[in-house]
Amino acid sequence: DGKLGKVSVRRLYSDRSLLGDDAEGKLLIGGSIVNVPFKAVMVSPHSEYSLLEHGDYGRRPAGINQVVWHWDATTSAKTCHRILSKRDVSSHGCIDNDGTFYQFLDLQDHYAWHAGSSRVNRVSIGIDISNAVYLKYNSYYTKRWGPRPVINATVNGHTYKLLGYYPAQLETARALSAFLSEFMGIPLETPASAKTFTKPDEFHGHLAHYHIKDKKWDVAGWDFDYVLGKTDTIKQGD
Repeated sequence: DGKLGKVSVRRLYSDRSLLGDDAEGKLLIGGSIVNVPFKAVMVSPHSEYSLLEHGDYGRRPAGINQVVWHWDATTSAKTCHRILSKRDVSSHGCIDNDGTFYQFLDLQDHYAWHAGSSRVNRVSIGIDISNAVYLKYNSYYTKRWGPRPVINATVNGHTYKLLGYYPAQLETARALSAFLSEFMGIPLETPASAKTFTKPDEFHGHLAHYHIKDKKWDVAGWDFDYVLGKTDTIKQGD
């Protein structure tokens, strides 16, 4: 029909991988190695950050229509991976403090156990943002990567004071979101309010964990407007 469809886009990205494009990273998607234009470390069966051997995930039975954003409440992607591997949960990967995305599972073939809802898990990609959240950890971050911003954010009617997100993490999240829109057709949309709503599995776009479970507050203060390309200016918190 003269239009560039999803299959054609995937083939173009695969061709770039085979040709050795100058992209900064690679991801495993549908069993294929795909170049991506941001810092990424691809999962493989024996990679340091793999969850493939732990079994805390399923084979995806249907298509993907959303991304769910979490924070790991730990100090690094390595620690996030270690904690997930000890529990009956998983995510598809974690954006570390320097903005590097470490992949844990195949984005397409595997559904992670991350949202607390099997319906959401089956149709979503779960991404962790490395952030220990609580203010007492800012001295730790300051010594290693520089201080995190301290922000205020309101979720489900409750206001929190917490550690925000490094600009490098937001930049990678923005690039990842644009890639997933182009490559997998996930809309660059999010709910208008920071509140839990019914039937989140039917939403097409990007959700925070708090949109799914009212007892969750991750990722409070997440700059969806910037990550989804609605603005070119980062705004952290209220």
